[in-house]
Amino acid sequence: MAAGLPVVVRKTSGLFDLVDGAGLFFEARDIEQAVAQIISLENRDLREKMVLAEGERIKYLSIERVAYEYGSHYRKILRGEKEAK
Repeated sequence: MAAGLPVVVRKTSGLFDLVDGAGLFFEARDIEQAVAQIISLENRDLREKMVLAEGERIKYLSIERVAYEYGSHYRKILRGEKEAK
């Protein structure tokens, strides 16, 4: 994703959460589905849409944003504030 290329990943919780709409998925051990997803990347419109979505996802996952979020949570804890659920 960071290289600006479409991604095709196995559908597992960690990867699903990481990619979150910015890539294509296949079920574990389903080689035919994996191949079909890779072949679908021949579609230029799909590739371009994925690359745009990946750019937004990468901004969301940036180290600066994640560090800021962790800092915010820790500051709330130190002040004794409860997190909204």
